[in-house]
Amino acid sequence: MSKDPITLDTDYNEKGERIMHRITLDGRDEIFMNLLKLMHDTHEAKDADYSGDESLSNFKECEDFDIDAWKGVLIRISDKWSRVKSLTKSKKEARVEDEPITKTLLDISVYALICIILFPEPIVRPEDEDPETKRIRDAKTKREAHK
Repeated sequence: MSKDPITLDTDYNEKGERIMHRITLDGRDEIFMNLLKLMHDTHEAKDADYSGDESLSNFKECEDFDIDAWKGVLIRISDKWSRVKSLTKSKKEARVEDEPITKTLLDISVYALICIILFPEPIVRPEDEDPETKRIRDAKTKREAHK
């Protein structure tokens, strides 16, 4: 068996709080992989806080106002993009100190992925899906049919 090319280490700040994962992946961009891991961890935590038992349910709240969930996500992306534009045009420091522009850009990235998930058309044609993706899609379809 070959050695797994992925290693995961965690960095901690002086208070002992986890601040960042370091992922080493042979032949890959370490910074890109770190950002994907950060996006994943942030999404997992926020999804648990906002959605409760049903993942992404908070994004579906706008359907009560006859707005498709994926369109609601586009509105959130628009809000985040407005912040990026405002901060870059004015060249001023963000007044919300714990949210630098890079965090806003990561939020936009996560929202874009959520929009793809909620978008009514499949990302991949069913005949091109790998077995795991097909299993997940079929399970989602069954859940939605039983609502």
